[in-house]
Amino acid sequence: MRGTLLDIVPEWGRLKLVLDKGRTTYLKTTYPFYLADDGWISSSLYSNPDVLKVERETWNSFEGKVNLLRVDSLNPWMKIRAKVFNSFPPSWAQAYVRMGLSPFHEVEISGSVATIGEAVNISVAEVEFQWPISRRRVKVRINNEDATLDELEKTKVDVAIAPKWIRVNSEVRIDPSNLRIKLGIKGLIEWSIISKLPLREVESSSIGKILTTNEAWTAIKGNS
Repeated sequence: MRGTLLDIVPEWGRLKLVLDKGRTTYLKTTYPFYLADDGWISSSLYSNPDVLKVERETWNSFEGKVNLLRVDSLNPWMKIRAKVFNSFPPSWAQAYVRMGLSPFHEVEISGSVATIGEAVNISVAEVEFQWPISRRRVKVRINNEDATLDELEKTKVDVAIAPKWIRVNSEVRIDPSNLRIKLGIKGLIEWSIISKLPLREVESSSIGKILTTNEAWTAIKGNS
């Protein structure tokens, strides 16, 4: 299967991949957690039904080398009573980046995963409005062209920014009330590409978080 990766959703033991043209597929995975190498913690992990493997690794840090336990879990939200060294970016994001996946890139999935390049033909829609609400005070754009609400309801798009009370037919939908900064659809997609995080993670982010996330990916790559 080949297409543009629009969204990635973590589930128990697998990742749900949302592609363009209404397609969905799944990839089996485990989620990596890096913990302080504590004898009591390590013994308790072996009895956890979510844990498939526990290995010891050494990471470089500002204080020098750190001995860690790498835990491969089926549960992306596993609760651990220990310091997690790789809590940001989240473990489920590290799982798909480890596979070579990244939002808004063209991918080919056939047993293994191959990233082809950045997406080029994403269909988008944006809805802006003013209070008090009326049809005349709602502005609709589909693929950067002015449109009507009726056209919006009939048009299938990959990504849309629209309030909940507007009917939209899209694979990924962003509620403008969740946006921390008004960027527009192109800006949000660019942030998603830079940070390697899905739009639902990016929508409430600041530019500082996006840059910090990018730096964190560099640090993780240096220890892989």
